[in-house]
Amino acid sequence: EGFDGDEVAVRVGDEVVFSSTEVTTRPQIGVAQRVTIDVPAGEVVLSVEVASRGAAADVPVEVRDGTHVGISIVGDQVVHRTAGEPFRYA
Repeated sequence: EGFDGDEVAVRVGDEVVFSSTEVTTRPQIGVAQRVTIDVPAGEVVLSVEVASRGAAADVPVEVRDGTHVGISIVGDQVVHRTAGEPFRYA
């Protein structure tokens, strides 16, 4: 949530796993983008950069089968949440 024409990149290690120059939250459902990435089980750090806002965060995630990560931008802060099942949006 909170994206408005933002440039976003997500890395796992040195690999860019997602990159887009026009990420915008759809207000009807509160979702900007859904992306599936394959990473090994265990501790993974997602490096999230929202270049258009000068914001970045390293997001540590304990990956298990079915782990879901939600990334939002609040002001100029990258925030996240994790869940064991898909997030329910309106």
